[in-house]
Amino acid sequence: THADFDEAGIPVILIRPKRYPVWVSPLFLLELRRIRMELAAIINQYQIQIVQSHLLSLYDFILPTLHEPNLKARLWTFHSTVFEIRRYDRSGLKTRFYSWIYPFFAKRIDAIVAVSEGVKRSLEVDFGFQKIRVIENAIPVEKFRVIGERVAFCRQQNIPQDAKIFLSIGRLTKQKGYAYLLEAFAKLHRLNPNIYLCLVGEGDLEDSLKAQNTPNTLFLGWRHDIPEVLASVDIFVISSLWEGLSQALLEAMAARKAIIATKVSGTIQVIQDGENGLLVEPGDVESLFYTMQSMLNGEVAKRLGEAAYQTVRERYDIARLGQDYLRLYQSLIGTTYPYLYNNL
Repeated sequence: THADFDEAGIPVILIRPKRYPVWVSPLFLLELRRIRMELAAIINQYQIQIVQSHLLSLYDFILPTLHEPNLKARLWTFHSTVFEIRRYDRSGLKTRFYSWIYPFFAKRIDAIVAVSEGVKRSLEVDFGFQKIRVIENAIPVEKFRVIGERVAFCRQQNIPQDAKIFLSIGRLTKQKGYAYLLEAFAKLHRLNPNIYLCLVGEGDLEDSLKAQNTPNTLFLGWRHDIPEVLASVDIFVISSLWEGLSQALLEAMAARKAIIATKVSGTIQVIQDGENGLLVEPGDVESLFYTMQSMLNGEVAKRLGEAAYQTVRERYDIARLGQDYLRLYQSLIGTTYPYLYNNL
């Protein structure tokens, strides 16, 4: 978050792109040019040596065109897979566009990072990319050791203290599979009225999801107190149709929450079904319903939540992520920063 960067003394500069469809080509190309000029000015002003883009964005196509004197490395970072997007791309236009444009620009990129082995395999199959570096997401685990927030949260949201609360965090888009989650929750609510579902996030599907009129469902928008929200709920659900390695999933595990997740590429690397969470097929309402019902057993939820915490503490703490990226950056620009390793 911006607060984390501010605390570390790192300046944050926002470049807000206007969203023009590719087929409105004059406006789209002008917007690319404007963003490129702003980005180049920032690189020159701060003498930036490395630029890195994320999340299948416009910046992926701008980075290969940057040739500023001080710039030594340009990186792409992939958080999800085109292979899984294809399953829900009915027209196939988005998949074909990605399959053409990314290999075209990849020749001008210095490194490609995938956040999971599943994403790496997809990039190799769909784009023919080679020499992909896997650096899994990570979080500051200790930040999510928050206690004593439930009473205030329930009072604020008008939820009974003895209710079971499900939580999901993410953009309200097709990818997150929330329509299926709401349907499964509505079915469960008919059997267990004292349950609630909280959705944290905003997105294009917010109105249509609210129109499902799912009982005891709260749309909380974006929150800046995620550790406190996680401390206040019982069960975390990730219903994504495709996903790389979800940051929200790792945060919920750090908060010792019982996890229900779909069997998508990044998630199945982290969650072992029945050991540190429960897995369901993406888009399977019946399976999601029965799995959510089984999590109402407090002993099961507690056991899985503790196991999830052990997994994230051992494998996904932020110190490991910092070391992995420092090694990559060092290999790209040929400079070592040994004092940084001492601070991780």
